[in-house]
Amino acid sequence: MGCKHMKVCMISGLAKFSGGLENVVNELSRVLINHNDAVVNIFGRSNHDFVDSEYNRKVIGVGPCFFIPHGIGIPWKFEYSLKTWRKIKAFGSYDIIHGHGDNCLFSSLFRGGG
Repeated sequence: MGCKHMKVCMISGLAKFSGGLENVVNELSRVLINHNDAVVNIFGRSNHDFVDSEYNRKVIGVGPCFFIPHGIGIPWKFEYSLKTWRKIKAFGSYDIIHGHGDNCLFSSLFRGGG
């Protein structure tokens, strides 16, 4: 019987590791992979959609959103969070979802195995 890897989703500020929050997410993901043999997907804002893969880790860039009409007063972070939530769902289920900062407005939708 094979060993099941813990699957972790991390929601970061930006997809590139350029600031304090992003560097914390980067280092925490490496610790989870090296010490717990976890599989980690990191979702972060970017100017285009992309997926970069390396051993047991994917960095998923979430590009700009255009599905909510602009000018009706909905904050861009709401739209970004909705697009991120959709991308997370497309990548499957997770054992742990760890949101960082104010970029994860839909985290509670995952409770109960959602």
